[in-house]
Amino acid sequence: MGGEGNPFCMSSGTLGTSIELVSSCIDTLPACGYGSVSEIDAANNSFPMRPVIISTDPPYYDNICYADLSDFFYVWMRSSLAGVWPDLFRRLVTPKDQELIATPYRHGSKPEAEAFFMRGMSGALQAMRNAATDGEPLAVYYAFKQSEVGEDGITSAGWSSFLQAIVEAGLAVDGTWPVRTELSNRLIGREANALASSVVLVCRKRDAEATIATRAEFIRALKREMPDAIDNIRKAGVGPVVMQQSVIGPGMGVFTRYAKVLESDDSPMNVKTALSLINRVWEEIENELDANFDPETQVALAWFASYGYDVKKSGELISQANAKNIPDRALFDARVFENLHGNTALTPRR
Repeated sequence: MGGEGNPFCMSSGTLGTSIELVSSCIDTLPACGYGSVSEIDAANNSFPMRPVIISTDPPYYDNICYADLSDFFYVWMRSSLAGVWPDLFRRLVTPKDQELIATPYRHGSKPEAEAFFMRGMSGALQAMRNAATDGEPLAVYYAFKQSEVGEDGITSAGWSSFLQAIVEAGLAVDGTWPVRTELSNRLIGREANALASSVVLVCRKRDAEATIATRAEFIRALKREMPDAIDNIRKAGVGPVVMQQSVIGPGMGVFTRYAKVLESDDSPMNVKTALSLINRVWEEIENELDANFDPETQVALAWFASYGYDVKKSGELISQANAKNIPDRALFDARVFENLHGNTALTPRR
């Protein structure tokens, strides 16, 4: 249960809800056995019990500084529990130096913070790779900040650094799937078209005999394989809002298949560049598909990709209609959009 929840109210995260959720999970567990919990540096984890199936939810670059946040609760718990557990509360505040997040104010600069994150995450993922089996995948979760999706998309610093660590650990991406891990009524989700807050990366050990490819060969492979992969993703029910995160899977699957991809100067291509190329090929595929539709439908598709069925001001629609060189009136005549409040609030027809 979250320390910030009121244990006696009826909202999520409270005492009654937490007990109910845990008990319902226990009732449906398919097997019984013994479990154990231990605390260890992930990069130094030797995984003494083999074989293991790994599913991990690591820190997300610079999203949340949990060590700082924990001090809000720690100081009050220390004042009342230091006499009960003196070893746990021997410090005035919680330790923070080894928290695996990229916080510039702890490391002196943004590059140094990113280097710290890369070293630690690469070490942790390398330990997981060494312990993982050859037959079963390894699942890693990544939570997108809204600003990452909105401003930088799939080439954001946190996302590319995270994927770079996966590549350097000797893992290949087998797939990426969006997952709804937060309530739609959470504060960050209000007034936002945020259908998925996390992405699951399904990884496997990279083939020891993986070959080297050139930039041109990589792009040709993307154009050859991504259309069918994107079609399969759509058939699986993934909507336009989270398609940008989903197409990373087949794209990175191509990139991580190779031991390395060489640029024109024979330097190895980094993940940030690979993500840009994946995004470019995906946009080419989308544009080619959109070209098969009439302009009104193209506007509707662009609107849905941005806003879903949310109601928005008419100015948003006018901008998109102008880009397609069609009058916004034509969208109503074609019955593509509903005019809700005197041409000031709009939504696509279901």
